[in-house]
Amino acid sequence: MIIQDNKLDNNFFHIIFMLSEQCNFRCIYCYEKFSNNKANDLDQRIIKSIHKLVYYYNIDRLNMSFFGGEPMLYYDKIIKIMEYSNSIINTHGDMTTNGYLLNKEKFEKLVKLNVREYQITFDGYKDYHDKVRITIGKTPTFDMIFKNIVSYKDLKEDFRITIRIHMHKNNFSSVKKLIDLLADYLADDKRYVLFLRSISRLGGPNDNAIMLPSREEVEDAITYAKSRGLNIVLNRNMSNFCYASLPNSIVIRADGKISKCTVDLYSDRNIVGYLDSNGNLVLDQDKIRFWARGFFTGNLGELRCPLTGEDIYD
Repeated sequence: MIIQDNKLDNNFFHIIFMLSEQCNFRCIYCYEKFSNNKANDLDQRIIKSIHKLVYYYNIDRLNMSFFGGEPMLYYDKIIKIMEYSNSIINTHGDMTTNGYLLNKEKFEKLVKLNVREYQITFDGYKDYHDKVRITIGKTPTFDMIFKNIVSYKDLKEDFRITIRIHMHKNNFSSVKKLIDLLADYLADDKRYVLFLRSISRLGGPNDNAIMLPSREEVEDAITYAKSRGLNIVLNRNMSNFCYASLPNSIVIRADGKISKCTVDLYSDRNIVGYLDSNGNLVLDQDKIRFWARGFFTGNLGELRCPLTGEDIYD
């Protein structure tokens, strides 16, 4: 935990890596612009930074979250970073991925390097999913993702797959078919959990076309999934605090810039520093204080969403 009894754990650090801000998908509701170029030496800078966090700042536990774009576009870089980090510090990894490139062989390698938690998204069964979650070449994706996640069942290692299901207005029947399929294959394996939630408008170019479901549609889908014996989580962020509100959590971007939030990607307030060539985290403390203000004020809204300052769970 980063926070225990409202106190910051000074020996823990959380880094979200956006090694790639490119993606092999073009989901119609995505808010990312895929415009950030990758720094060629970013992995070397990251390794230097991990070394300094451990040996100069006495960090003894490190959580690495791999985000994107699509992180699996830089699978080899992730392996290199995790191998080094595991060699010097207690490291836990997680990944938000579309799952398309995450085959069984690569998944097993990552799990053995302590990347053990994953979030993979569906938007219903393939009749609906393949209309909104398509590749950059406009080809369907459902079958490949489903084939990959089912293949992990054969592994004996401990891991956690959170299958995120987006509810749209009027896609309940498609979600129900997906739930039936997941129940047939995965209900007996507690390493897989479902997280059902409404699709969000996050500032993408197609926000006006996104049709939000009713609360009843979401609740009906959750009830149905429970009736099929699937393991449900109601809030993926179990601490109830946004990572961006915490002083010891940062986002390292593909070009080496440092941010706090993975949604507010294109505003100056979210560029809080950069990772220099020697692996130093060069931070603007005034901007850091804006994002972490809830930690010091105790304001629940600012802790749960420092971008808006609103209690998003009300």
